[in-house]
Amino acid sequence: MHAPDLSLSSCISTLISTTMSTTPTLASSSRGRGRSAPTGSSRTPPRSPSRSPSRSPSRSPSRSPSRSPSPSAASSSNPTELKCVFTAVVKNYPGDRAPVRVDDHSADVPNHEAVAQFAWNQFNRYIKARATKGPDGKWFLDTTKPDRDWDAEIDDYIQVYVGPKKHYFVKAASTTQERITENKFKNWLKSGSKEISLTINKYGNEIKTADDFTAFKKDVASEFSETTRGHAPSNNVIKDIARRLKEVHGADFAARDIVWMIWAAWIMEEHSELEIEEAIQMPPPLDIMRLTQPVFEPTHSLLDALRNVSSLSRDTIEGVRAPLVTLRQEFRRVTDAYQQFGRMIETLARRFEALELVLETETRIQDNWEQVLDNLEGYEGWLSGMRYQDDTDHAARRRR
Repeated sequence: MHAPDLSLSSCISTLISTTMSTTPTLASSSRGRGRSAPTGSSRTPPRSPSRSPSRSPSRSPSRSPSRSPSPSAASSSNPTELKCVFTAVVKNYPGDRAPVRVDDHSADVPNHEAVAQFAWNQFNRYIKARATKGPDGKWFLDTTKPDRDWDAEIDDYIQVYVGPKKHYFVKAASTTQERITENKFKNWLKSGSKEISLTINKYGNEIKTADDFTAFKKDVASEFSETTRGHAPSNNVIKDIARRLKEVHGADFAARDIVWMIWAAWIMEEHSELEIEEAIQMPPPLDIMRLTQPVFEPTHSLLDALRNVSSLSRDTIEGVRAPLVTLRQEFRRVTDAYQQFGRMIETLARRFEALELVLETETRIQDNWEQVLDNLEGYEGWLSGMRYQDDTDHAARRRR
């Protein structure tokens, strides 16, 4: 969309300079929503408000999926992890003929469930709210989807191809589509690696054709398509978005009407018409947040914080479970090797002690043997002298 004639950044800067003396600076929302707000004019990929930020690819790692294969696992004839290379394209709908290729990812996964978990964690940032057709035949964005429970939603958004064959992550297999099961994963382990192609349907799988997508855009974006002669968003559109922003965030932020309109203008400038619904649910950028005041509701804020902590704890546990299992196995192998090494050292020590005893005994024998020889030589000389004395005495007696 075209920018308004009046630069938004200069408008914000002017308003900040006039209001900062009376408006307290707010570094972060009083209710930790667990999602960073965009700063300046930087673009951030819109996300469904129901998804936790720890689902984005830049998370944990502990849940570090692209770790290098373990040397012990690579050298083993019976590997326990499969190296999966994920290639992915993003489509607006299943029949879209102009898909967008995204970055490849690879990971060593220990089981078939980890394949789905890694795919969801790495690629759910490309997923938007689900396109749904209402009873009146009009399309709308269901902002409650995709659900936080990826098990129930992943096959509706991500199509899996292993070779030419289409697979399901969770759904039951059919005559034309197979499911990634434990037995199939074990068969893949024999090859050591597997390339998995993913097709990500940005708005779910209910949009089937190009005509459906055109109707979807018309129904969803029609209320935001009104512009001025300069192709800037009309005043009515800005006011409508500002009103909806106030409904969504009014419990968290307090601001003058002009601030809500600046926020609405920023959304129109930085997002496409199909992304506006999700952008309304997201926190404001930092420059706009400085113009607001927090609304303190201790009970509500505490519940919100507890809910956020619970969500982050769940995501953290899910993220580190597989790496912890691998770490535990590696630690057990290292412990066994260390104990075996200790036993070898003890055996060598006993052998060295025995060898030292043998050498000491041989040394004593050698030293004593030389002394015995010396004594024998002395005894032989003494014996010769005694014999000579006896012979002399005997000769003297005969002369008498």
